[in-house]
Amino acid sequence: VSDGLVDNSLYLTLMRKNDNQLSDGFIVKLKPGADIQAAITAWEANSTTDLAKLFHLDAKKAASKTFADNIYRGITVRYRNFPDANMTIDYAVVTASDGNRYLVFANSKDHIYAVIDRVVGNAYDLNATPPPGK
Repeated sequence: VSDGLVDNSLYLTLMRKNDNQLSDGFIVKLKPGADIQAAITAWEANSTTDLAKLFHLDAKKAASKTFADNIYRGITVRYRNFPDANMTIDYAVVTASDGNRYLVFANSKDHIYAVIDRVVGNAYDLNATPPPGK
């Protein structure tokens, strides 16, 4: 995966969840043309262990053994719940309006949706799922 990442482009994100806990996330810019999907899918098996401290996860409390797919604003979001949608590993590859692509990780559904909204901008696709509250 690291071969497809732009050096010095790690951005940390924080968002307050409904329960007043902080949701953690990070964004990494991808190199133009980088195809990281196979590598990131292969990493899913170890991602819980690798992200446990950052995302405050307990692998024993996972609601599923594997990742599942969701679509938000036309973007595939891979996720695994621990034990619900407010304690997760969510990730997606997002293309910004300027054509730059980013690998986005967050530990709540609302958090990754907010980051996607921010990266993609306000040009909503009418066929995509609207952002929360819209």
